[in-house]
Amino acid sequence: MSRDGHLRATFSKPSETWRVVTERRSIVSDTWQYIEVSWHPEKGVYVHIDKQWRASDQSYTNVSESDVRIQNQTSTVYLGSSDSATPPQYFHVLVDELGIWFADRDHVKAFGFLEDGE
Repeated sequence: MSRDGHLRATFSKPSETWRVVTERRSIVSDTWQYIEVSWHPEKGVYVHIDKQWRASDQSYTNVSESDVRIQNQTSTVYLGSSDSATPPQYFHVLVDELGIWFADRDHVKAFGFLEDGE
């Protein structure tokens, strides 16, 4: 998250990268918000804030085979930091609840792990 309230999310596979940025002031300081970031290799990355769709990217960028940094980190998850920003970027946040599912968002919703919303 940037100081102006953008939320940025990046998902990478060895040869493909999806990136999404929410609108300015999507994240409000000192306010509890329900934030959901989901990714599917065919559907792309989606961001929902307080059950409302905020941003998505269904296309990906091809990553060069010579980019060893991404190829060697196929199982790495970064929360609250960037592995490649110069200077390093972090955010300060209090997390009340965190859930990570290895499933399609629609599948997770169908089994009641996510509440209905847009």
